[in-house]
Amino acid sequence: MLLKTLSVAAILLLMPCRQALATDGPTDRETLRGVKAMSVVIEDLQPAVERDGLTVVQLQTDVELRLRQSGILVENGARSVYLYVVVNALFVCIHP
Repeated sequence: MLLKTLSVAAILLLMPCRQALATDGPTDRETLRGVKAMSVVIEDLQPAVERDGLTVVQLQTDVELRLRQSGILVENGARSVYLYVVVNALFVCIHP
């Protein structure tokens, strides 16, 4: 019974994460139609995320590269059109 309860609790905890995943389908790409240039803003990361190897510089570089590969000019500085990137991490400790 305890295992079943823990399984249900784990599923309920993971369900909201599913909705937060980024997507890259035809409909999502359609929202960028007509955008010629934008800037990229990366929110500060949690210290634990950076300790695990993900950095703001790495994210900035990767996001800007993907935009350029899609034909969108990436400009530095304030613009009326910008992509704001937020990373939320869930750390799970598994004890044997």
